[in-house]
Amino acid sequence: MADNIVGYIFAIIAATRDHPLVLSGISTRGGINLADAARSVAYLEGRNFVIPEDVKEIVVAVGSHRLITKEESQSLDKEELLRSIVKKIPVPLS
Repeated sequence: MADNIVGYIFAIIAATRDHPLVLSGISTRGGINLADAARSVAYLEGRNFVIPEDVKEIVVAVGSHRLITKEESQSLDKEELLRSIVKKIPVPLS
């Protein structure tokens, strides 16, 4: 996996940990699972390399249930919250 993709995944993880509505963001293990899932998406698309779109395609399925929101934010949809976090992360150039 290219360094820019690893950096992109790390940026997503860091953003979930720093978000004001999130008590506990995606863990290191969750990041590893995200990388593995992105590799699987790339493989299914017939590529032996991961592109940012592979990460974006799978991040909600892999990461949303890992978010623990603050008590006042418990009614939020975690999938939508993660989508909004990911939208703010700059996508690396391939």
